[in-house]
Amino acid sequence: MNLKTSFLSLLLIISLLCPCAQAQTIKDDDGEWYPFVIPEKLDPDSPANIGKLVLDPPAGKHGFCKVKDGHFYFEDGTRAKFWGTNLCFNACFPTHEQAEMLADRIAFFGFNAVRLHHMDYYFEPRGIFEDVAPAQKDPQKKKTGVLSKKQLDKLDYLIYQLKLRGIYIDMNLLVSRHFTEADGVKFAEELGMAAKPVSMFDPILIDLQKEYAKDLFTHYNPYTKLRYCDDPVIALVEITNENSLLATWRNNELNGSLFGLKKHAIPNYYAQELDKLWNAWLQRKYNSLEKLKGSWVKPTMTTTISDKPLATEKSTWSLEQHNGAQAKLTQSAESFVVEVITTTETPWHLQFRTHGIVLNKGKSYTLAFSAKMEQGGQLGVACQQNFAPWTNLGLSESVDLTTKLRKLEIPFTATETCDNSKLTFIIGYSQNRVFIKDISLKESLDPEISELQTSTAFKFQRPLYKLRSLNSPNKIQDCTDFYIELQTKYFDEMLKTLRQNIGIKVPITGIGGFWAPEDAITMVHCSYLDKHAYWDHPKFPHKPWDRTDFRIHNRSILADKNLGIIGPLTIAGTDIAKLGFPFTVTEWNHCYPNEYAFETPLLLASRAKEQDWDALFQFAFSHGWESIPTLEEIQSFFDIMPNPQQLTLCSLGSYIYLKDKNSHYSVLKGKGVLFSFPNNSEEFGLGEVKNSNSGWEKNQFRWGSRPILIRKIKNLPSF
Repeated sequence: MNLKTSFLSLLLIISLLCPCAQAQTIKDDDGEWYPFVIPEKLDPDSPANIGKLVLDPPAGKHGFCKVKDGHFYFEDGTRAKFWGTNLCFNACFPTHEQAEMLADRIAFFGFNAVRLHHMDYYFEPRGIFEDVAPAQKDPQKKKTGVLSKKQLDKLDYLIYQLKLRGIYIDMNLLVSRHFTEADGVKFAEELGMAAKPVSMFDPILIDLQKEYAKDLFTHYNPYTKLRYCDDPVIALVEITNENSLLATWRNNELNGSLFGLKKHAIPNYYAQELDKLWNAWLQRKYNSLEKLKGSWVKPTMTTTISDKPLATEKSTWSLEQHNGAQAKLTQSAESFVVEVITTTETPWHLQFRTHGIVLNKGKSYTLAFSAKMEQGGQLGVACQQNFAPWTNLGLSESVDLTTKLRKLEIPFTATETCDNSKLTFIIGYSQNRVFIKDISLKESLDPEISELQTSTAFKFQRPLYKLRSLNSPNKIQDCTDFYIELQTKYFDEMLKTLRQNIGIKVPITGIGGFWAPEDAITMVHCSYLDKHAYWDHPKFPHKPWDRTDFRIHNRSILADKNLGIIGPLTIAGTDIAKLGFPFTVTEWNHCYPNEYAFETPLLLASRAKEQDWDALFQFAFSHGWESIPTLEEIQSFFDIMPNPQQLTLCSLGSYIYLKDKNSHYSVLKGKGVLFSFPNNSEEFGLGEVKNSNSGWEKNQFRWGSRPILIRKIKNLPSF
């Protein structure tokens, strides 16, 4: 097929995909909209079949994927670039009939790679594990890790069908496995999905990951007649997904229930395990307490303090109420009692506070108090200026209270000198009764002074990141280096198992979508580095993943100074290229129902081509068969299998990224994408997609309406 014919094929995509909608137009206040349906059965001979232009079947015919000169190549020297998508949960385990349909659609729209994601979620049918104790009702008494023969057969056939069509596989290992006590994992239920980040340092969890990897990659696929580790259709491997000791530390979740400041911290058992590793690391580095003291203690550290409290229960306490929020304050012989009557959406509209406190910049203080709530709930504490602009002075925390009285001590360092500071308890989270007593704000010693004065052995707490200003820079650097070394050890251990013991021959990365800058250092022996990026990812103010109660900003990437996800990914790609690694983006999306979703696919494909990135994987094609019962309803923020706009744009993106050298396009802000092709005077545009019965109601979206409508922009081929 020559170049001119290729461009004409692209031009015909829209008209040929929807022959059933010839002359139907729907008028509304926004103008003309046209029904746009991609049929379930696609014509493989259609010029709209982009796969015929970009795929090179069967996958693996050029040999295993390797890394050379900072990029992916196949063994025969052919450059390897992947324009992929994701399959999640039981979308990885279709029936044989579904697998053929799925492979046909993925190929038709030009994807030459699929990332198999969330396979390890749980037991069949959503995960790869067999339920070996079906009679057991308690999930924690069920052992994970036994691969289901039924699920493996489905996975084998899917991989076989993808391979036939020239589609490669990115195989993910630890993504969402729910370890159990039956696996020998302590406090497994508290660890949650993938046991992040405990899975990076606990030896039992690491051994379980090794066993799963061995069982999976040494599995023999009867359809391809190869083990996974011997099949070049497997092009990439990820050890773990969005998992990082460093990022979790920066989110203040690695110190157990220290100070009671974190609701989602790792269990105390594993915090203590980390403490032991931390102190062993310190002893290896310093060998003596004297050397450690010489490193950590600064000459300016506070060594003497005043015993006089800055605030007590005898201070002048009162209520501060804003914007209609109401509460009633009483004082019993035992405690202050605040009855919260009316709240707003802003918790600080109700405060229990005192003022006139003198703080000095750089000095350490400790707030102590006891508190409970009649129904349990959240309580905020802060110290700030008692005048505009109300600048925070170093204390801003929240604690989770129960119905039982709880004693808390929260240290902080003053960030500014202030002679009229306000100490406040923020109580406007919910209607409740709050009991507070034994309040005391005192000046305190710097932590290292206190620890080193009483320590006779290496028994030091790891610094909480949010309170890092209380610690010397050298201690914070030591903690950073400790986590880097621990995470590096995890990846090196897993890489040794995957390469030497199992025999995986293709590129391996450590973290799918790494977060912290130092994460790259820990993956020094990996093959490539990967990022994730989303524009307008929905937020859920109340219930997670509630499709009827979410928030999006609904803005164009062209109105963003960083061009949405394209700017940050460009920076990341440049930095990673300097390190000599191939750069991949295994999750990207301009999420539905953002009205400007037409902007990103082609701009991203163009930028990736310009910057010579190695792989992009749209997230996702499908999250599973029960979540998308038909191909005519958009029912997901991410899945594009039933989304004609995203499918068509990703199809064109595939051609731009993998093949095209001459076409041009421009994004019309708020309208769509305009394409023009050489050797052809035609231009056509592709605009917004919406559901015919959809509408916004207080940031809530009605799902599942049909048919899909698409707006005509310019010279769109007639339906």
